[in-house]
Amino acid sequence: MPKIKTKKKAAKRFKITGTGKVMAQATGRRHLLSDKNSKKKRILRKEISIEGKVAENIKQVLPYVWIIIKNIMPIKGSMLFLIKIKSGLIYC
Repeated sequence: MPKIKTKKKAAKRFKITGTGKVMAQATGRRHLLSDKNSKKKRILRKEISIEGKVAENIKQVLPYVWIIIKNIMPIKGSMLFLIKIKSGLIYC
């Protein structure tokens, strides 16, 4: 069976946590920031969790990240984040 290619566009924009949640940056943080108040900009700093069918679609375009996370047992309830670098994969 041939390898499935990871969509690099999705790999740069989304992160899958150790529990399988898909996280992304909040929208509205690129320009026109002078019109937004400090509280709104502070809220937009956080990553948001993506749920439902959209999250399933993202996991399909990131096949190897999702396969690796599914096969890892959580260590004493801590979150495992997968960091992808050129030489391989690091868990921290």
